[in-house]
Amino acid sequence: MFVEIREWNEEDAFALHSLSKHPYLSKERLFRYFYPDTFLNAMSTIYFYQNADPKRFLYRAVIVDGNVAGFISAQVKNEHSAELSYWLGVKYWRKGIMSKAVSLLCKEAFDKLPVFCIYAMVDQKNIASQKVLEHNGFQKEKIEHLFIYRKYK
Repeated sequence: MFVEIREWNEEDAFALHSLSKHPYLSKERLFRYFYPDTFLNAMSTIYFYQNADPKRFLYRAVIVDGNVAGFISAQVKNEHSAELSYWLGVKYWRKGIMSKAVSLLCKEAFDKLPVFCIYAMVDQKNIASQKVLEHNGFQKEKIEHLFIYRKYK
């Protein structure tokens, strides 16, 4: 299984939309801030990603064996840190894909963004996401019902 991350292109819209329509995601309402519920919304989302300021945002498609499998991003939040966000299509869960994607994005973010810290916020119930971050050397801090993970350059 070959995992890579790359910039989004228009041809990814159908795959992005298809991944977002999985019944589990709709039921759990996991797309609070990002929900390509129609093909047009998927196209708009990709257009937004393509035109984001590259000095503040890295929006990448997670690719598995040539197919779009999910999303990963780093967004500069202040003068020295960026927030990591990601999701993976349900059929790609539990295969080590996101661990590899996080590693790739962290390397790119430290190279291209003006930051020395990358952090991610994870719900305490999301054990799989916690393991992804721990596997990539992030350190855990507990704040109320969330864990904040930090990784330094």
